[in-house]
Amino acid sequence: MTPGRACVVGVVLVAAVAAAWVPSTVAAEPAADPSAAAPASAEAAPAPSAGAAATWQERMASAEALAGQGRYDKAEEILQQALREAEGFGPDDERLAATLNNLAGVYRMQRKYAEAAAVFRRAIERLEAADPPNRPRLATCCNNLAMISMEEKKDAEAEALLGRALALREEALGPDHAETALSVHNLAMFYLDRERWAEAEPFSRRAVAMAEKAGGPDHPEVGAALLNLAALYRERKEYDRAEPLLARALQIARKAFPAYHPAVAAALGAQAALWSDQGLHAKAEPLYRRVLAIDERVHGADHPSVVLALMRLAENLCEQGKFAEAEALLGRALATHEKGLGPDHPSLAVTLENYAALLRKMNRAEEADRLEERARAIRAKHAKDDPAAK
Repeated sequence: MTPGRACVVGVVLVAAVAAAWVPSTVAAEPAADPSAAAPASAEAAPAPSAGAAATWQERMASAEALAGQGRYDKAEEILQQALREAEGFGPDDERLAATLNNLAGVYRMQRKYAEAAAVFRRAIERLEAADPPNRPRLATCCNNLAMISMEEKKDAEAEALLGRALALREEALGPDHAETALSVHNLAMFYLDRERWAEAEPFSRRAVAMAEKAGGPDHPEVGAALLNLAALYRERKEYDRAEPLLARALQIARKAFPAYHPAVAAALGAQAALWSDQGLHAKAEPLYRRVLAIDERVHGADHPSVVLALMRLAENLCEQGKFAEAEALLGRALATHEKGLGPDHPSLAVTLENYAALLRKMNRAEEADRLEERARAIRAKHAKDDPAAK
């Protein structure tokens, strides 16, 4: 049974759309306030009227709000209007690059990757043409174009863009700045997700050190960075190195947050996964139960995180031969998954396959066959709809 990589906790690459630099999204990064986007070269272009500048700023803010509500089609429409205004400010005005960055981010959220990449490249060109270029904002666009490259499975291009973003930030902002830390995090996550452990380790260790320097040894961001470093050691089966990091991460989470908090659940889940990898299933079981209780209380019984928690606890019980309870949990996970995502969602195939694996252990081959056939049909349907998903 494989409910997924139990924990590289926090493997979220951060991106940024802008509201004059509205954050886009491996992590999409926070962008600047629209009011901060003054022209990069005021003498190079005629000053726009106060009315035009105000209208542009209002449209950027409105598009940011709409994007935050998931209304991407409407945000796109307003950003197109803002782009027409920004083009009237002159080719060297930073507001043009800011608008392009945000428009590309909205395209990305709609999975319009070709359009997003083209617009991000145009934003980068505009920023590179400025004298001097605004390196932090150029870094944001490089980071966000890297997100598109990853979606298109252009890993070499994504790696180069993430490296360039880091270099730009180190040069412009220094090695300890928060935006530099974001680039360090993104490179660590890039390598972790591709199982390039040797390359991931120095960035993961640096992320821990930067979080400690910025917020002190007990800051929650330190805990998150420790979980990622521990996940690396877990994947390399260096359990003795992962164990103390997880213990410290759990201590930080319990000190910083209430008992029922997602950060506590993440730390508990990481520790449970480490013990499970070592065959310590009975020891891991109460932790998985606690994670499930936290997720149910925080998110409600039908949340996707609850489905994942159900599957992980079921896998744990299956390993201990507690098939009846494991089946009940997987039945609930399947029903919740179908209710929330529909009967043909691609991620449902994993739940079906896990349920089938349990049924085979219980010598219920015909039922397992039916579930596996359904999983194959779901995978085939989505491979046909999206050839890149094969």
